Amino acid sequence: MKKGFVTETVIAAYCSDCGDQCEGDTGGLVFASVEAASDPESGVPAYGWEIDGDLLTCDNCQGRVDCSERGHAWLDWRTITTKVDGREHAKRVRRCDRCWDREVEVLS
Repeated sequence: MKKGFVTETVIAAYCSDCGDQCEGDTGGLVFASVEAASDPESGVPAYGWEIDGDLLTCDNCQGRVDCSERGHAWLDWRTITTKVDGREHAKRVRRCDRCWDREVEVLS
């Protein structure tokens, strides 16, 4: 049994493009080995990341690559109305389902 402060070595995965760490529901993921981190069922590929040799690409960066090659996958427009100083302002927004890029169109 371990007690107190113990130094341990773990593997963390960071995107080679943007530098983000691979995260699960509870925050940054760490793995016992590179092999465990590369496992298709429980490693970074299970979180939508791609591995190409030593390069890791997160799901967001992969989405940007896909969109640059194939175009955006826009979701439906949503209209948002806000009130500022008693005046209504409306805009339409939509986002891409792959890369999360946004478009905004001011209506009033």
